[in-house]
Amino acid sequence: DTVNGSDSNAGTSWSAAKVTMAAAAALVTSGGFIYFRGRVAEQVTTPVNVMDVTVVGVGTRPRHADAAPAGGNLSAQWQVPASPTAATPLVKVIQQGWRFVNILFDAPADAACIQFFRNGGAGDAERDAGHSSVYGCRFVGGATGIEDSGGVGHLLIEDNEFHDLTHGIKSVTGAGIGQPLLRSTIRGNRFRSNTNHLVSACQEVHLYDNIFGSFTTLAIDFTGGIGSNIVTGNHLYGTYALADYIPAANDSWNGNAASTGFTAA
Repeated sequence: DTVNGSDSNAGTSWSAAKVTMAAAAALVTSGGFIYFRGRVAEQVTTPVNVMDVTVVGVGTRPRHADAAPAGGNLSAQWQVPASPTAATPLVKVIQQGWRFVNILFDAPADAACIQFFRNGGAGDAERDAGHSSVYGCRFVGGATGIEDSGGVGHLLIEDNEFHDLTHGIKSVTGAGIGQPLLRSTIRGNRFRSNTNHLVSACQEVHLYDNIFGSFTTLAIDFTGGIGSNIVTGNHLYGTYALADYIPAANDSWNGNAASTGFTAA
């Protein structure tokens, strides 16, 4: 609780809540839950060898946290600190199975809100954020909503909103690992008013039931991916040309709808 909490508290109830996400992350163990309300303004890396943690924002829908009127809107918002470290995500996930639910993320100007990281290490030195999920969150402003760094696998990105970002979702090469985003599901999301909606090297990714709205440069770009992606049941509104969505080899792009100016891939 960023309004009433204290890091000297036990962190096991609302009446004894922590005040920082870093303190909550240091306390949580594999399979645990972190519930939060108010404005988190931190850049956090998840703990080493702690997996399957769910971070839940309190509130009926992801929105800006506001203490006024008194007793009113204390939703869950995650934003950059007053003095951020450049090019550092709000949260860097380094182990498997983390899940983020019902949070408003205000993106950094030069980094991602959530970075899922993979380094190709072995044994206890492995850092791999695969099998994680993001559900019912909102990503707004700044550079990137969700970033795959190094080629993680089996992500579930569902029922989120991405708007006014440079990239809604993108992949980068991390720690020398350039494997494509692998066998992940991206469904039921809304993308609008981004410079680029989805730019990611992908392999066997399922992209369906999403709404892609206005954009500036690219809608969907799978350049560098190994392919065999399935893109179906999406709705694209606005004007699209062939160069605005770029498939990888052996993709299946069928059953998508568009309102105006759509050229089939």
